[in-house]
Amino acid sequence: MAVNPILPEMFPCTKQITEKVRHMQEGEWLTWLVVQHISDVVILHMEPPIHMLIQSIHASPAASALLIQAIHARCDHVQKAEYGGHIISLVSGVHITQSGALITFLIERLLASSFLVVTRTACALATRRLHLLLAMPPGQVAIQLPLEDITKLLKYMKENKLDKRYGQLYALLQRAISQIHGVSVPQVTDVSAANQLHNSPLSVKRLDLNWYLALVRNRCQRGEGGGLECSQLLSQLEYSEIINIMSGKSFNTALLTFTLRLGLSTTLQANRDWGECNSSVETGDSEEGSSGSGTGEVPLYTASKVILLQHLAQVSGSLPRPHHVFTPGGGNKYSERVCKLLSGDDGIGNIVDTLAPAVVEYLTAMTRLPWGGQVLPENSEHILRFSLLAMEYLHWQVWLGSVSIEVASLCLSCVDAVLRCSTLSGLLGLSDHVSYVCSMVSALHASASYLIKPRALPSLPTILNQCLNGGESSPLVACRRLMQLIIWLEAAHLKDLPSCIALPIRGIIMGLGRMPVVNGVVRIPPDIWTLGWSPQFTGDHGTNLPPIPVELLQETDVLKQFIYRMQLFGWTGRQQFEETWMALLSVLNSTPSENTPTEELPFINLSLSLAVRGITALLIQTLLLPMPGNPHSGHLLSLPKDKPPSYLTSKCGKKLQEIMSRLHERLREVQHLIRGGPRQSSYQLGQVSVEYLVTALNSHAEPPESPDTVLHTGCYEYEIRERQLASCGLDVQSCLHFLHYLYSSWLRPQNGMCASVVAEVVKSVSCLCDLFCSSAHHRWVLESLIPLHTVHPIEDHITQQYIILATSKALATLRLAKQEVSSSLSEGVVHIVESGLKSGQVCVRTCAVHGLLYLLQGPPEESPPLIMLAANYILKYNDGKSGEGESHEVAVWDLWVYLVEHYETLPDPTLPSTALHMALSTAATSSTTPRLLHQVLRGVERLVLVQQLSSNTVEVIFKLVMDLVLNGTTSTSIAALPLFITALYANVRNNSTLPHDIGQDDMSSDPETLLLVMEKLSVFFDRIRVGYPHEAGVIAGLLGPCLLDVLPASQILNKVITEYISSHQPHPHLLASTLFQVFEGAISESGEGLVQEWVLLSLSNFTQRSPVSLAVWCLTCFFIAASSNRWLRAAFPSVQARLGKLDARDIQIFCLSASHFQQSLATQDQREKFEAVFQAVATPGSPYQDLLDCIKA
Repeated sequence: MAVNPILPEMFPCTKQITEKVRHMQEGEWLTWLVVQHISDVVILHMEPPIHMLIQSIHASPAASALLIQAIHARCDHVQKAEYGGHIISLVSGVHITQSGALITFLIERLLASSFLVVTRTACALATRRLHLLLAMPPGQVAIQLPLEDITKLLKYMKENKLDKRYGQLYALLQRAISQIHGVSVPQVTDVSAANQLHNSPLSVKRLDLNWYLALVRNRCQRGEGGGLECSQLLSQLEYSEIINIMSGKSFNTALLTFTLRLGLSTTLQANRDWGECNSSVETGDSEEGSSGSGTGEVPLYTASKVILLQHLAQVSGSLPRPHHVFTPGGGNKYSERVCKLLSGDDGIGNIVDTLAPAVVEYLTAMTRLPWGGQVLPENSEHILRFSLLAMEYLHWQVWLGSVSIEVASLCLSCVDAVLRCSTLSGLLGLSDHVSYVCSMVSALHASASYLIKPRALPSLPTILNQCLNGGESSPLVACRRLMQLIIWLEAAHLKDLPSCIALPIRGIIMGLGRMPVVNGVVRIPPDIWTLGWSPQFTGDHGTNLPPIPVELLQETDVLKQFIYRMQLFGWTGRQQFEETWMALLSVLNSTPSENTPTEELPFINLSLSLAVRGITALLIQTLLLPMPGNPHSGHLLSLPKDKPPSYLTSKCGKKLQEIMSRLHERLREVQHLIRGGPRQSSYQLGQVSVEYLVTALNSHAEPPESPDTVLHTGCYEYEIRERQLASCGLDVQSCLHFLHYLYSSWLRPQNGMCASVVAEVVKSVSCLCDLFCSSAHHRWVLESLIPLHTVHPIEDHITQQYIILATSKALATLRLAKQEVSSSLSEGVVHIVESGLKSGQVCVRTCAVHGLLYLLQGPPEESPPLIMLAANYILKYNDGKSGEGESHEVAVWDLWVYLVEHYETLPDPTLPSTALHMALSTAATSSTTPRLLHQVLRGVERLVLVQQLSSNTVEVIFKLVMDLVLNGTTSTSIAALPLFITALYANVRNNSTLPHDIGQDDMSSDPETLLLVMEKLSVFFDRIRVGYPHEAGVIAGLLGPCLLDVLPASQILNKVITEYISSHQPHPHLLASTLFQVFEGAISESGEGLVQEWVLLSLSNFTQRSPVSLAVWCLTCFFIAASSNRWLRAAFPSVQARLGKLDARDIQIFCLSASHFQQSLATQDQREKFEAVFQAVATPGSPYQDLLDCIKA
């Protein structure tokens, strides 16, 4: 995290500040700082120096009180949700003695905020602190929450109608006033009290399936349980049991999003043998997995799908028919009935809010299943109708003027996901769904107009407005509205909106613009109507237009608009592809001649350049998969040059893959909280490997039989693309042949073409090389561009860099394909690359480095001079002082990794170690960009995986990366985590210390090795202790499996229990999962006896903890983790989520788990020792006394 430049001025000496706050010797100074600069402290509280200051303030009761008072007095209004979030994050850790003041502040200042995210977070924090206070002695709590203050808070919530909205918080306040001050008040229904399974633990006779089903039903049907908790509870049940619970009328349907997510994750883990699920190719043409019980699906995922589709069918069935374009406030019977449904007491809008995220999860999941998946026909109409309802609900909210960013994001994301699905978008495009399209466009237009205020959507030319007149249900009106949105999108105003709504809006515009009823009009540049074009509207809906006249398309503004719309919408079939191709070719045919007036030359050359750019983009869209020409739902074919390391196929490598899969899944969930580089979605350098290009040359060869070989060589991807192109009826090679002849004439020396046109042609050639399937085309590239490089001005850096890329790619392909290439051509390419590396322009050198990477992918016998060239360049420009651009540095690191991996003998033996030192130094530098940080760390990680580094070097890497993980900023620490884990497993591999490689006795006999491994593993615990919650969650999710993979469970019990007990551990609920997993491993290894001994030794440490609620929670998790009862262990997620709470249910599960543990002890001596621990601390009415009563019963 970069430090804000004003921090040194405000906080010149962090260490001294910390000491002053800690000892409270500078009261006036601290008062001035906190009171006068509270707004700055709030905004900058995440900066490292201020974060340290805040931690010191939280450690002091007096300083915490001062902080709360300052915020309460000076932060009157929260005008932005982000600012409210900063406030809550800042005060969430105040000293426990200031919990009462914190609760008062949260309720009075934030609970009535207009931002839902702020109020929800504030309510959650206030609820946690109230639970904490209720578990403390009444006398201590009365000091923090006097009777007058609680009464005032209850009155405030009642007057502002917050008592029903936050019923649980209100009930806790009522409980507090009764429990602490003995004042009887009318009680509202307390969710916690209402949801008790039984009145007493004595009523539970057996911890069996029936008990567990009652627990799960209670947590899921009352809506009290969190999404992750309930999904984990349900995952332990069979399909029929899950269906039975989910089918209940009171089941919380908001949980479906979480159950689908967990079900998908579990399904992917269970079917890892299918191969990489996130392959660059997702064909989506498999029907496996489409049904309710798809191949390999876990019961939770299948049941969640079934229930979701049932709810969607019910919603669809409740909507009025036939459909008409929705107009809020009435206008037709359909609109009136929908408005009535939306405004009812049990408004259907609440169902949209609940089910929309689940629909997005369901549709997204199908693209990640290894066997693909399609929406079945019987479900398609229901999903489509629901997405339409989501847009109409958003339209209605906009009309009321009460739409929030959250609701807009939910509705827009749902519709965007539906339009990305080829089955659903195809259904929407049918002629009997024209009203659906018009209604969606109307809602999107109204929503965008509302969200961009005070700005307005751009207007269309007057003559175009007149052509697109009609009623609300007219497709022409939909075309007009969509054209306005496209112009707004083209003007790059999308960046003014939050990404959570900006990206879905763009996606919906792309999806709706491809619908046949509007596509013919919205693809036409709007400026063309101002040039006198008056076409005849034809077709069933009056939205078909003739081709654009060539003379009008040559106008540069019109051509720019035409190309933008072509890139935005792609093409919908062969006919549209050919029409677009011919339109752009007509512009290319208008080359200037000797008789062309001089003043027209710049415009003609610009038109030619634009047309070349458009044709290139049109052909590149044939690389889109799963459907060429559809940029909305497709992604560009990407095949990297690096193959998966063979180490990953070993037993240890498979364990590492499982850990990495967990890590990437967790990072997917918290990515918005971590600084990271933007995801590259456009055409990139190195889009496909040279091996793939060779496969294209041998396209008539039979594909390999081995699936692994197919995946690694690129044959499978090539065949998939060819199959899709054939289904569209496209002949891309004919297009390439035509451009071959056209470009040949333009690239001849002394041809008289403008330099800008030549540059655009060379750029086009460098891109189209990825589409070539003929060696003649690659040879033509060499024969045309090498002479051009000789005569072309060296000052034209743009042309020079693309000449380097195109020639390097062509030569590497021909060499690897064993095609004969003359020495003059080969030497010419090497000379071009070498001169590019010496260029004074960074962009040219960057392309030269990529050219080297292409050439190094060729035959090894051609590599020696290239290796020398690459090694010298790396040593020259990776000295840490060159300060080159990000793209250049990323390319150089990529080149270094490739050299070290593939060539054991290098000109300079010190190159690997020197570059490695620079890599880790770069990673530790705060100014390193996210993209460069990712490239450097992933490069080192790959070298560790391919075993090209010695064990000593790996050990050096380990020590350096340990420092990055432990002391780096959040983004650096998370980015270094994969390398740390990889080095950990590689170190274990090198030392042969895996549990399955040596026995536990061998491990115990080598305490030095054990000590070294434990020191490395301690980094996990240390980072969890100092990291932010989302970061700690990511690490803790990996900790248990990592520990068990590296060491026997018996060797790590002491460390895990110590960390779990520690009063300095800010995330005990996260460590509880690790404890649970390690205990499970220890029971599997050595039986229950070892774990029981550890539990008995640690009991007294838990009973001494305060408050009692924390001690009871820790003990409950401890007993469940040590249990072998299947159903008690399955209930662990429910207990884990109860941190800080202590009511009848918590006491019940505590007594059940503890008594079950006591009964499982092997000897009477152990049982007596167990009871003695609790007898020493039991007092009348305490949970410990309840436990003793339960044991004696």
